[in-house]
Amino acid sequence: MAYIAIGFLIGALGTFIGIGGGVFLVPLILFLYPALPPSQVTAVSLFCVTLNAFSGSVIYAKNKQIHYLSGILFALASLPGVWLGVSLTTTIEREKFITFYAVLLFLLGSYLLLKKTKAASAEKAKFTLEKKAITKGGVTSFFVGIFSGFFGVGGGIIYVPFLHQALNFPVHLSAGTSHFILVITSVMAVVEHIYMGAPVLYEPFVIYLAIGIIIGAQLGGRMSKRAQGVTILRVLAIAILIMAVRMFFVSAK
Repeated sequence: MAYIAIGFLIGALGTFIGIGGGVFLVPLILFLYPALPPSQVTAVSLFCVTLNAFSGSVIYAKNKQIHYLSGILFALASLPGVWLGVSLTTTIEREKFITFYAVLLFLLGSYLLLKKTKAASAEKAKFTLEKKAITKGGVTSFFVGIFSGFFGVGGGIIYVPFLHQALNFPVHLSAGTSHFILVITSVMAVVEHIYMGAPVLYEPFVIYLAIGIIIGAQLGGRMSKRAQGVTILRVLAIAILIMAVRMFFVSAK
């Protein structure tokens, strides 16, 4: 039951801010299973991210918070990077993986916390995807794919601020579109992990986490529609910084 409750909280928060929950899952798995190698940690995280993204996307679709064209294009562009990132997880030691992860989270969380968001009026404006944004998003997606596959976080912690800040997506549309992208990319990453051999995916605790995540994602999606855009980004930043501090302590031991 504890794993179901943990999965529920991760699913709700992950969908609320549109990141899939991987940013919280990886530190949790590293803490609970200190002997698990990075490749297995990312396999579990990406499997749960897939379920979170699918469940959350159902809610986002109902709320009309998904830009399908950009979601499909960016997901396809990221797939080669995802496959490369997953392959790299077998080449790094656990201690270095934890350190890299902590630094990455700290930098990203600090950026989001200090970065000013768009005005509230821009949140309600009708969004149009420009051609130059497709090119920029496609190139960036390849590198996000490497990051996603390697760290096992699904890429949502990059896509949400990138879509909003660089491509001018309204925050709510960023969260929904990010979740939709994660459905495609995470499925492919999990398939590669299974092909490479990921026995941990068949452990009971993974199933319990998955059950909680699927249910929690439904709540998170409903909460996201009612929240202000700035609130979503602030919650994301604070959560990431908390995880970064925790990871620094783990790597220092």
